[in-house]
Amino acid sequence: MRSDGTSGGWASAGVKDVTSGLNYDRFPHIVKFADNDLRVYFNSGTRGTSGKNDIFVARSTDDGTPRAAPVEVPSLNSDVEQSTFPTIVKTANGPYLGTLVRWKLQPSSDFLDPSSDIFYAESTDGETWTTQQVTSDPNDTVNDLTPTLFFDHASTARLAWATIGFGDPAADIAQMKVSDRASYPALASTLSSSIGTPDHSPEIVSLTVDGRQVYVMIWVRIADPQHNQVVYRMFTDL
Repeated sequence: MRSDGTSGGWASAGVKDVTSGLNYDRFPHIVKFADNDLRVYFNSGTRGTSGKNDIFVARSTDDGTPRAAPVEVPSLNSDVEQSTFPTIVKTANGPYLGTLVRWKLQPSSDFLDPSSDIFYAESTDGETWTTQQVTSDPNDTVNDLTPTLFFDHASTARLAWATIGFGDPAADIAQMKVSDRASYPALASTLSSSIGTPDHSPEIVSLTVDGRQVYVMIWVRIADPQHNQVVYRMFTDL
């Protein structure tokens, strides 16, 4: 949808296709690179090798419309693994940052496969990326998924994601500085803990409220097999 940001603009905004055709496209993330460069990154399991999930991007040079046909982002993908959950950030004076999930080829359990791991990506131009694995476990039995990027009050880039790697077999939200990624899991910590209740898909923002620096996190909590809830938490320390 495209709007001028007013209530009337949203009311009159129509839904337009970013992708089309008989494809299996999902998990989109939108980012503005410049006034004439708006991009939607997403995962598709049908646009490349059938049954293999890879990351694609659809670009607009007119603030969202029209939009060019999606193209693969080869440097965010792997020949020997599947890739999904892309999150891309353009920093003000530095590189482009990204994060994604990878897991094994067939046979697999889609992105819930226990071989799933978090990867960090970086680019100087937003076109060609280098990737580095962040999470790992020797037996490939720990699910890591739904990563995101956020910036703390010192403007330090951080990763947040869902994982069963810190004691909760249902999944907690974990976080760590991007700059500490080579030390995983030593410098990672959890932000949610409800043993036995799955938590995933975090989004975190830094705010200053009445002169007090805080963080607000929203995420999805699976209350029971039939019900998901969006929940939030406000806290001062990471």
